[in-house]
Amino acid sequence: MSLCCFGGVLSARRRASSRRRSTFLSLSCSSVVLDMQTFEMRNAKFGLLNRCIYGDDEDHFDPNGYGDEHIIPIFLGQKGYIKNASCHKCERETSGVESYCAKEIFGELRAHHKIKGRKRSARKRCPHTSFPMKLTLCGKQSVHKVEAKYHPSLLVLPSFPWPGIMLNKEPNATWNDGRIHCWQFGPARRLVGEYLAEMQASEWEVSKTTKIFPFVRLIAKIGHAFAIATCGYGSFQPMLPPLILGKSDAPNAAYLVGGELEAPPPSEREHELGIIKVDNSDLLVAYVRLFANIGTPAYYAVVGRDLRSQRRPE
Repeated sequence: MSLCCFGGVLSARRRASSRRRSTFLSLSCSSVVLDMQTFEMRNAKFGLLNRCIYGDDEDHFDPNGYGDEHIIPIFLGQKGYIKNASCHKCERETSGVESYCAKEIFGELRAHHKIKGRKRSARKRCPHTSFPMKLTLCGKQSVHKVEAKYHPSLLVLPSFPWPGIMLNKEPNATWNDGRIHCWQFGPARRLVGEYLAEMQASEWEVSKTTKIFPFVRLIAKIGHAFAIATCGYGSFQPMLPPLILGKSDAPNAAYLVGGELEAPPPSEREHELGIIKVDNSDLLVAYVRLFANIGTPAYYAVVGRDLRSQRRPE
């Protein structure tokens, strides 16, 4: 299986008949343990930067001031941020990526776990509280919007091999291998059964499609911001900003972002972040694992080349 970043999608589908007991997807994962330090970012705040972390040229200078840059987005339940670290132009670009991921990738999970977003209106109610379900009624299929409390929702995430640069490959946007990981969660079978009985449905089906490129950009953004926050601005030569900002001349997603094909076992932490120093190399790599507590894949984002070892002591 190969996964192409530009135009690539992941799809999963779950179907069951109301005449038999519904079976829910189960998670299996290998025992992969990384010997590295991870950090809890829920409420961490980092110092005032007053510059854009995505570039230092005049295109990133903002006379109106800079916005705070959250390391893990608020829509994933985290509040850790770098103060005054993104110009408004980059802020608009990264907000588009986050909006897609919040709704299309993590929307169902957020609704079931009541993870609220940034806006005040989102704090008053759980976002995206109904989702599509295909029902078979009198032998005919039709799509219905179903409340989250009755909806057997899906989370679909890809996993990749290591970034190409770590394997001495040429820049490219396609991973030579890849896997799809799928979780089903939501209401008790009893509630689903009650809804199907009320609708007089004989079968139901839910499906999920995920675009790869916005998700990869999100992983790159988290890794870049985390490296800035923990290693310091100017401590490495950054590689990820063109990918994060969706530059058309940066077809290097698989070169800089990858991970482990097999998902590690579930963790006690909700999200995990870490910094990896590659042996015999100046590459600095961010480890990103979102919702690690359900056994999601681990991702590596090569943030840049470490400059700290090149500095002479004063």
